[in-house]
Formats: sequence, structure tokens, C-alpha cells
Amino acid sequence: LFLKPQIRIEAGGGNDQQQVSFSVHRGALMYSLPLGLNFTAVGTYIPDEAPWGIPGHTDYRVLPTTAWAYALDADPQEPGASMSFESIGYEYPRAPFNHTLSPCVVHAVMRPLTSPAWGEYMNGAAPVPAS
Repeated sequence: LFLKPQIRIEAGGGNDQQQVSFSVHRGALMYSLPLGLNFTAVGTYIPDEAPWGIPGHTDYRVLPTTAWAYALDADPQEPGASMSFESIGYEYPRAPFNHTLSPCVVHAVMRPLTSPAWGEYMNGAAPVPAS
């Protein structure tokens, strides 16, 4: 069996036509921008004090260490015109969903958004800015 799915762009999110977000897919996989992340422990629970009956766990605050606010410069009707797929290939024992050594990538043109175009809101990404 040999499948060669095409790259597609799907619209979603936002509450009107001016605030639509887009996601990049190829086959069953959705692709994302790789981000640098900083994990800071903000609470650790020992078994006797664990809420919800979960024995020993830690809560983390996760913040980006790399830029994350980008606009995808692509035509949703013809994504193959400006985006390309590259299969690096799977090599044992790399995990297929490893964030650092992904066996496949999609190359795309991205445009950085500068503040205040897209910022943070309530400890997360603010609503998607108008296109």
C-alpha cells in the first residue's frame, strides 16, 4: 500500500470571517510550528496531599522560549504552491512523534506578527488577529 496524501489547509476557530485560524494537514497528521519551551514546576504534591486521589504529581507553567506568533503565507485553495512536504524517514529507535527528530516536516512561508498584533491573554494566546 502506497499513499501520497496532499498538503491541505483547514480553516477553523475565530468567531467571524475576520478571525479565522488555519491548520496545516497532510493525511491524518496535523503539523505545527516547533517551539522552544521552558517548564517551571509551580506545585508538587506528595501522595498524602495529592488532590483528586492522584498519587504524587507536579503542576508546570510552560512558557515559550522562541517566537510563536506567525501568520502562514499560503493559499488555502492551493497549498502545494507555497508549501512542500519532506520525509526524512524513520530510523529505529527514534520515536515517530518525537518533537526534536520528526521523520517528516512541512516547509512553509511564515510571516512574524509583531506586538500588539497578537499577544497573550489570560496566560495563553490572545484571540487570532484579523486577517
